[in-house]
Amino acid sequence: MHEDLKIAEKLKVLIVLDVLPERNGVGSFYTDLREYLEKYLKDVRIFGPKKNNSTNIFSIAMPGDNTQRLYFPRISVLSNFIKDFNPDIIILPTPGPYGLIGFKIAKNLNIPILSVLHNDYDSMASLFWISHIGKLIGAFGKFVNSLFFRNSYLVLIVNDGMKYLARELGSERIETIGTPLAKIFVDRPIVPIKRQVKKVLYAGRLSIEKGIQKIISAARAIPDLEFVFAGEGPLRKELENQSKNLKNVTFLGWISRNELVDRIDECQIMVLPSIIETFGTSALEGMSRGRIIIISDESGITSWSSLDNMYINNGEFASLTDTIKYVIHLDEFDRAKLCNKVPRVINKFNQETIYRWTEIIIQTYKSRHFRL
Repeated sequence: MHEDLKIAEKLKVLIVLDVLPERNGVGSFYTDLREYLEKYLKDVRIFGPKKNNSTNIFSIAMPGDNTQRLYFPRISVLSNFIKDFNPDIIILPTPGPYGLIGFKIAKNLNIPILSVLHNDYDSMASLFWISHIGKLIGAFGKFVNSLFFRNSYLVLIVNDGMKYLARELGSERIETIGTPLAKIFVDRPIVPIKRQVKKVLYAGRLSIEKGIQKIISAARAIPDLEFVFAGEGPLRKELENQSKNLKNVTFLGWISRNELVDRIDECQIMVLPSIIETFGTSALEGMSRGRIIIISDESGITSWSSLDNMYINNGEFASLTDTIKYVIHLDEFDRAKLCNKVPRVINKFNQETIYRWTEIIIQTYKSRHFRL
């Protein structure tokens, strides 16, 4: 391994994204990953859309969610960046125009590719992509991912349940990889959880696949608890209208990572009752801070056996309201025991995730005889 680490110190890795950094789960994933990989590699850079349009020609709103956009890159800018940076490996996590151009340049320059599958496009299509343009975007995403997967050294997935989809899209070599945590979640001292349950936090996009209506129902049923929503999304106005008579509901909008840690530390329960959730990073973030986490059966995090018993599964109860009431009436000793042990487990999970990412990058470089 010492020899491998010496190899790693010479490697340059480029991540080509189709999303703005830290504005959704995928953008945050690679912002966090880069922060860790920079410790082991010579250089790690992210190339993607910018708000000032310096790398974009234009963009269009995504069907079903006008808070997110599909960006089209300035091809010459991306091409010149890759040629100047001269990366040893290119990571392609998003099957959009940026990823497609990055793929084409990598193929022309014989740069090994690592692909990552973050979304189940068929499931997303059933919720969002009803219009003709939406179906076209969904089909485009699957087509581009298929191109990536058939020409990649390895395809990474974030939960075991996505293997069937990766194979369907042409993957021959697949590995499940963990999701990294931003350093701020593991570096800041833990604030002990309060004995009395007073506040419930949801952190994430305000969109239909997140099952947010269940949280509003719980807020109506348990008026003594405060329910806080941190995040933006297409459902925000609708949710605000539904809860305008609920004095125990607050919408914060999008907040920084630093403020998110503060908000997590203030709450006792975090909820993620998603209908579709390939992993569930916000649940991992809450676990790292020693909070009680409620997630749905659909969360990809449930496929990680190393995280069993670190959360409460909403699928074992009739409703989210019942699950929250169960937590409220938990014995204080049992609640404290759970909260005290979870951060240590999550810290280990995070360390193993970064270690494995580094190993995979080294393996990909060592197998550079693999030609696209």
